[in-house]
Amino acid sequence: MRSLLFILLIIFTIAAHTGRADEGAITSDGNQLAAKAFHRAAQSILPSIVTIETYGGVATGARRGRIAGVSKPGVGPTTGLIISDEGHILTSTYNFRDKPSVITVILRSGEKHVATMLSRDDERRICLLKIKSTEDVSPPPRAEASELKIGQWAVAVGVGYGDFEPAISAGIISALNRFKVNAVQTDANISPANYGGPLLSIDGRVIGICVPMHPNVDSDTAGSEWYDSGIGFAVPIADWDAVIKQLSTF
Repeated sequence: MRSLLFILLIIFTIAAHTGRADEGAITSDGNQLAAKAFHRAAQSILPSIVTIETYGGVATGARRGRIAGVSKPGVGPTTGLIISDEGHILTSTYNFRDKPSVITVILRSGEKHVATMLSRDDERRICLLKIKSTEDVSPPPRAEASELKIGQWAVAVGVGYGDFEPAISAGIISALNRFKVNAVQTDANISPANYGGPLLSIDGRVIGICVPMHPNVDSDTAGSEWYDSGIGFAVPIADWDAVIKQLSTF
């Protein structure tokens, strides 16, 4: 009788595991489970992510091979993150180095808005934009700085190439408190498509805003040469209200 019960237990165990594998929930090495978690984290943040396009601006002479002061198309597009239902958006200064004359924001729904730049923080490489109220979009949850650990999963999400579906890359937090701004370092591939977009924890909470940074060079584009190299950075954002208040008074 015991042998029969033991055999039945084995059969039920194999059947249960087989059923889960067929549903794509898990594989022997856990890759399928990780992929689902990354996708779920990205999907949870999409309503708050916007595409930012810039137009016009001032050419910078020899660097652009043009005469200084000539109007030219902006660079981009890039990514931004809605952080209030009043239409405040955080993004990277990467796409604003030539002081564009027009900034447009495209919501997930496809709706377009003209945005105003309220201020920029050149040390942290972030700036604050404002569009009309977005009451239908709630600010995403944030990860507390005290919770961040070296080695934990991190997911970078961006729509900076203008695609409807986001660019997603995953890795780990490889260092904390980098540079004077306490930036989070990650080996998730971060490119101009991600700049201004969020770096997420595995449960979809915002760790920070992805920005290019370099330890020895001080410019909006410094560090962008490392894109997709496994050396990426995000500025931690622990309190939306404090950031809005701080940047609004610059």
